[in-house]
Amino acid sequence: PDRQDPFTTDSDGRPFDKPLDIALGFISKFSDKPFFLNFAPFYVHGPIQTRDRARMELYCKKMGYDFPSDPGAINQGKAGHSNPYYASMVDTVDWMIGQVVNLLEATDDPRNPGHKLIENTYVIIDSDNGGWIGSSAEPITDNSPLYGGKMTTFEGGIRIPFIVRGPGVEPGSVCRTPINLIDLFPTFMHMAGLVPAKELQLDGCNILPLIQGKSETARLADGSIRESIFWYYPIESHMSAVVRKGDWKLLRNYGIGMQTREGVQLFRLVNEDGSPADPGEKTDLSEKYPEIRDALLAELDAHLADAGAAMPTRNLNSASDAEKAASPGVLKTGSQRDTAWA
Repeated sequence: PDRQDPFTTDSDGRPFDKPLDIALGFISKFSDKPFFLNFAPFYVHGPIQTRDRARMELYCKKMGYDFPSDPGAINQGKAGHSNPYYASMVDTVDWMIGQVVNLLEATDDPRNPGHKLIENTYVIIDSDNGGWIGSSAEPITDNSPLYGGKMTTFEGGIRIPFIVRGPGVEPGSVCRTPINLIDLFPTFMHMAGLVPAKELQLDGCNILPLIQGKSETARLADGSIRESIFWYYPIESHMSAVVRKGDWKLLRNYGIGMQTREGVQLFRLVNEDGSPADPGEKTDLSEKYPEIRDALLAELDAHLADAGAAMPTRNLNSASDAEKAASPGVLKTGSQRDTAWA
């Protein structure tokens, strides 16, 4: 192949992908044994680019861009999904997942004669965070109607796809019980027939009953119902902590980072009848429902204290002049022989 051609493809018309190649080889090699495959494609992630000419041409045409298209030509004011590079990457990862599923459907299960491997396999698709919105110079994706995206604890940043196919899973069924990726470990242990040792003190729940539609509640290892889920994000752009309990979500902003002010926000995500209330987190109800606010805030603070969570600190190099003047700082440093001083 021409190594100078950025759109070099295999005979199937798709660019070669090493992680996919390894994943397919792994399934073929271990199909006669119980196996766990964590397939983590490089897509979709920055840098936002593609090696697939056909897909890039397709999405440029769909979105009204010339091909080839310069990233700077993307319409910054266009609502919705308007990045053909990103669309091409999503299309590609969709195809990759299809290759894995196709192999499972086509492979005989050596331990269950007359059956295919897919019949005894759970396929789970998830993500580590919501879509990255991008910047004014490079809009990437749109999480509407959710607010925010990657590197925030708003719904656009922490509400992700979670799709499961496997034994006992009703096709097209939907579970609306909030879960967290910390639930995967205890769930996989249960699938493997393992009983967690009590000293593990697992934070997550076995969610197989939810996946199979046998329950609408997530239960901890001691059998109690989990009522609250916590997120803590003390880094990068949106330094904050969150507790989700039932229909309510409380978000504590530490006022450090981009586009955030210190304070507490309270949102009702779900109505009493189960319908969406404010998934876009447009209405702060912290003043209207102070009892709920204070109770959730106390629960969040207690959880952070119990976990020994370290609080974020302000980087004075990026603070305003007034903040710098009000904060202690190093005036001068130096050294002499084996002694350093500040």
